[in-house]
Amino acid sequence: MCTVTIVRAPALRGGRGWVRVVCNRDEQRTRAAELPPRTVAVGARHAVMPIDSGAGGTWIAATDAGLALCLLNANPTPRVPRSEWAVRSTRGRVIPSLADCADLRGAAERLGAMDAASTAPFKLLIADLMSVVVARSDGERIEVSPAREIDGPVMHTSSGLGDELVQPPRRALFDAVFDAGADVLESQRVFHEHAWADAGHLSVAMSRPDARTMSRTVIDLHGSHVRLAWTPLDDLLAPARGAVELELSTDGAGCIA
Repeated sequence: MCTVTIVRAPALRGGRGWVRVVCNRDEQRTRAAELPPRTVAVGARHAVMPIDSGAGGTWIAATDAGLALCLLNANPTPRVPRSEWAVRSTRGRVIPSLADCADLRGAAERLGAMDAASTAPFKLLIADLMSVVVARSDGERIEVSPAREIDGPVMHTSSGLGDELVQPPRRALFDAVFDAGADVLESQRVFHEHAWADAGHLSVAMSRPDARTMSRTVIDLHGSHVRLAWTPLDDLLAPARGAVELELSTDGAGCIA
């Protein structure tokens, strides 16, 4: 359960534009606490990622190839009982299995060749400085979209209550916030912090009796480096403490800036 947005940020001081990815991670209140991000060696590359201390793996990472990867659970209708997926490998292993890829194309090709039956359904976004790829797994096959230029704000969302339940109101909010004409980064911040007082279960900053938004992670992709900032949230959906930030040099790998 997550909401993810990707925007192209304006150029600074005559430089070229850069990309910001923001992810609200929604999880069961009983789930083990997330672990702060760390730098992980994956093959010949390095990645920064927070860790799911319960199941292992991660839901979001940035790599020194200039890639951002973010995974959402997929919850199709009709809903499949959680017990039917319990015997499969955790979805948190998907991103680490791709973190050593040298570029967007290589990651997309490897993902497309994965065995969909090894994990429960998911959606995975992979972005570099120019483009984003979206892959969807229904637990039987994986479909990988062609790379799409990031020429406007991108949003994907999911919910354990059913993706079709939260998609319309969150999409309408997304369109309204970004159509208001404010700075794109400010619009992204407002969207991810938004909560309806009478519809917490539908909100982007989500809260319901059994689950809530547990953390917010921001990835910035620049031509020379990537930066990941992870902030855990408290029961009021406010920062529980200051962000933990990690940065990797890319030296232009995997992207053009």
